Amino acid sequence: RALEHASQASQQSLVRALLRPYENRAWGQSNWLLLRFWLGDGFGYRESRAPCVWQAGRLPGRSLGLFRSRAKNGSHTGLLHLIAPACPSRHFQRLISEMLSKDETFCTSFLNSVLSQLNWSFSEFIHILQDIQNVSQRDEQQVIETKQLKICSMCFELTVSLMRALEMIVTITPGLWLDTSRANSEIILGRICQLAIQVLSRVTIPPGCFQHVMDLCLPDLSNVTHFAIISAAIGILLALMKNELGGGGADGTALVAGTSDISVHKVPRVSKYLLTDTSFHITSLEFALGEIKTPIANTSQEAPRGNFDPKMRAHIDPLTNEVRVPSPFRAIIGVKEIVPDPPIIKFNMADYPSHVTQEELDQVRRLIEILQLRQTLLSEITVLSEESLCPICYAKQNSAMFDPCQHQSCESCIIQHLMNSKLCFYCKLFISKVTRTPDGAVIYESSVPLNMPALPQTTNGSSQTDDSVDEGDGPSSTTT
Repeated sequence: RALEHASQASQQSLVRALLRPYENRAWGQSNWLLLRFWLGDGFGYRESRAPCVWQAGRLPGRSLGLFRSRAKNGSHTGLLHLIAPACPSRHFQRLISEMLSKDETFCTSFLNSVLSQLNWSFSEFIHILQDIQNVSQRDEQQVIETKQLKICSMCFELTVSLMRALEMIVTITPGLWLDTSRANSEIILGRICQLAIQVLSRVTIPPGCFQHVMDLCLPDLSNVTHFAIISAAIGILLALMKNELGGGGADGTALVAGTSDISVHKVPRVSKYLLTDTSFHITSLEFALGEIKTPIANTSQEAPRGNFDPKMRAHIDPLTNEVRVPSPFRAIIGVKEIVPDPPIIKFNMADYPSHVTQEELDQVRRLIEILQLRQTLLSEITVLSEESLCPICYAKQNSAMFDPCQHQSCESCIIQHLMNSKLCFYCKLFISKVTRTPDGAVIYESSVPLNMPALPQTTNGSSQTDDSVDEGDGPSSTTT
């Protein structure tokens, strides 16, 4: 509130400083300030600390309260564990939206850095989880290093904080991807959808390293929860789908008043991006509501609560986590063979009424319902041959051709590739021009002469490309 009473010039300078690209600088505190402007307005984001895992569901009298991660000296250990209550600033949200809308180059640079850092932090988080899972599954007992657990915890908090910042930007500045006249609207929409889907698929669909490590109940990972990361990802998806969840209009969806029936005439733009992504699964959204309806459970029964791989861990009791028989995979003389239990869903957003409202739960159900119907329509009208599919994403049709090598891909993939490299990913030739195959329109043309070397030049004995960002390595100078 004190910042809102500062001079307009000071406020503009502050916002521009906060929105500088998250590269080659300590961006952790800048992102923390952006979260302060947003805390209280995000999906399930009324409290900076994650709810306690043992919150006793809908019985507030038995709740253990909010989980607080503290070090031995009592100080907070992460960016998400704030003491101040939620106090969102609509004023600064408006200033951020105006600045991103007016300066397209500045906006693209900032968003690209946020998405790159998010890709890096989540990739590091999953990589460490896989290492922890591998160590825990070995026959010989090995101690997991505390340092590794703390790094894993920090990567998780960075991931969630960046996702919340992205949720705010998508919510307050929808023109960044709705306005098709903007040069980078397609690539921004594609990358945001891709990251949100990847996060959901990694932490929801069983079996996976996320749930396995959660079941280990490691004290240094007590702040790593389903709620924090799933609610942030769903918040991004709901912000993207806001205009397509309404009552018809330009998106081609007509709703019958007073009913849940939906008459779909075409698949809107954002829905198509989500449904054509090879990593997207409706079960990821159903998991958030604790009601997966897929072949992983008996079709005649509701999926039991808990996330469990019955084939690989049939000898482990899903409730007590104890070994039941010495041989889980074959019958032994005198020992009855165990019938594997179905997978169990341990998470349900409805178990956290202090953090998620009934209206927000209804929005998720609405999102699932609409995407299911549009997925059916898309499967009926979209039948692409294997030769016409983009060889990079295997989800969209080839729609762009490169000069001079004549290789092809979909328009979204090549635009994203050109943001980091100007070389063809097939033959490594320098790309001089990219044309849209249906109409021959030029969507990219390089100003660099064709006779220049194909490989990037090395200056002052060092060479650095941005390819590492796509691989999830992140800038080496990243500090938090």
